Amino acid sequence: MLHTEILRSDLPQPQLVEPDPCTRILARRGTYLSYLRRRISDPDTAEDLLQDFSLKVIQAFRHSGTVHNTDAWLSRVLRNTLFDHYRRRDARRRANAAYAIEVTALSTSDSMAPDPAEAGEADLKLTEIEAALARLRPDQAGLIRALYLHNQPRDRLARQLNVTIGTLNVRVLRARHALRKALMDPSVKADATSPAAGSDAGCLGSRYREQDFSNA
Repeated sequence: MLHTEILRSDLPQPQLVEPDPCTRILARRGTYLSYLRRRISDPDTAEDLLQDFSLKVIQAFRHSGTVHNTDAWLSRVLRNTLFDHYRRRDARRRANAAYAIEVTALSTSDSMAPDPAEAGEADLKLTEIEAALARLRPDQAGLIRALYLHNQPRDRLARQLNVTIGTLNVRVLRARHALRKALMDPSVKADATSPAAGSDAGCLGSRYREQDFSNA
């Protein structure tokens, strides 16, 4: 009796079946949550992001219907969800900083604090603040950014500029007055004829440039 040898290459090759993404999320929920908690200090926020991630996966999978390399795809969606959170958080911080600077510039009292109830309008002011700061002298814009955006203590800033607190306060009031004029009248430009506040102030202006505000 003759036997025909069946070569291994003649056999049908097993096809890898990718796990369903939704099932995979349930199976690896603890892993994904641990990943988020290592990067987000607030546990509730991490839970919210996990829910956002799950919804994005469900919606994307329903739309495409086909996923190759499920684990890699899920990891990519999870990272994008985290990056979206970072962008929203940074946008809120920039908007709040812009609002605080504007309130300080437009107020008559140096101790006046922004009203949190009105902070929702902050994002609308961000572009105006950036444009107004760009029109100030570098030393004045540097003072505003150092004190109100970077929250640098006045005593430390005075030592950095090698001036007294009283002198620094005078410069800050002038800078705030210049910013107030720039905010109220967009045509106002820096007074090039005004004396600079010294080489130290010039260094301060170069340290806190426009990109410091836009990327804060």
